Amino acid sequence: MGHYFIKIITILLGVSLFYGCSNDRVSSDENVGVIAEINCDAEQLGSFNSDKFTNSGQDFTSGNMQSNAFAYSGEFSCEVNNNAPFGMATHLEGIPVGSYVEVSVWRFSESGKGALHISSDKVGDLYRLVNTPIISQVSGWEKIVVNVYISKEIDKLVVACYNPNDSSVYFDDLHVKVFSERPVYYPKEEAMSIQ
Repeated sequence: MGHYFIKIITILLGVSLFYGCSNDRVSSDENVGVIAEINCDAEQLGSFNSDKFTNSGQDFTSGNMQSNAFAYSGEFSCEVNNNAPFGMATHLEGIPVGSYVEVSVWRFSESGKGALHISSDKVGDLYRLVNTPIISQVSGWEKIVVNVYISKEIDKLVVACYNPNDSSVYFDDLHVKVFSERPVYYPKEEAMSIQ
């Protein structure tokens, strides 16, 4: 019986240390450590160039592919197919080595095709093409998220939605965040705290 009691105490102590000591990394604010953030909701076209989407001073390609056929939010999305396989493309410069980049976009695709493309402007430095969603909604919209660690100097980081297929894919609410360090997400109120 004493052996059983010691095992329970050891397990409880381990659990309390695991949850109790991690509070210094808990953040309920998703913007802690954000050093840059850009968004494209496919709603606004450039005033001088309607071939570009614009949002908060940042330009994104493919404004001419704005579509009202489907939209995750607002009235418009970006329709991408083999006639123009890249949409909502933009680039970021001066991203510090050691930072983390999180890119997300909502995709509506009846074929299950379409991906989020991230690369450096120099071949071989960085390349990611992700088409697996982390969230799928009954409406057909799916969220794709890519997290990238910047391990070496990159002149330009290119972000784009990609679909080389015949059937159209619709992308909306492209969101890019650059963090000074690896973000940790979970609400502080959900963290266990043993007094």
